[in-house]
Amino acid sequence: MNKSESIKELATALDKAQAEMTNPRFDSMNPHFKSKYASLASVRNAVVPILAKNGLSVMQHLTTTEKGVKCGVILMHSSGEWREFDPMEIPATKPDAQGFVSAATYAKRTTLQAIACVVGDEDDDGNAASGKQGYTVQPEDVPTGDPAILATLTGAKTMEELSAAWNKIPVGVRRSYTAAKDAAKERIGKATS
Repeated sequence: MNKSESIKELATALDKAQAEMTNPRFDSMNPHFKSKYASLASVRNAVVPILAKNGLSVMQHLTTTEKGVKCGVILMHSSGEWREFDPMEIPATKPDAQGFVSAATYAKRTTLQAIACVVGDEDDDGNAASGKQGYTVQPEDVPTGDPAILATLTGAKTMEELSAAWNKIPVGVRRSYTAAKDAAKERIGKATS
């Protein structure tokens, strides 16, 4: 991992940006797995304006490989601080322009989601990655959440309190609390405007 000497301001800005972000709109359908996902445009529209509002920008650089496309990412802050993330390689499904552009789009969408910690596709419990088809998590399968965590989110009076509460939730279970976070963010925004 390459980074500037300090990333203190970058980390603070990213914390604020992530507290404001919501998951992108699922505006596309995967015909093979019959699942919804957020297109690159939807992910970009959900992430980039909020990053920019907080002095952050993202640069994604693409390189081709024998197998497909690699997408590296540099997250930059207006202070001059930066952090570079290792490239993610996506194999091209076909050795032609369409296959490489598809891999590039997938890599850009996935790395942008990873930097912002947003979810852009339905959870299939790893079935697609492992080559299995079938079960997709249904809304009734998702836990409603720990009442203590929900109380912390709904009791937040400022964006800073909401951000601190959100960051205490383990990343793997945050999806269960997104609606509560978004409602609290809207409530705080109305109260402060």
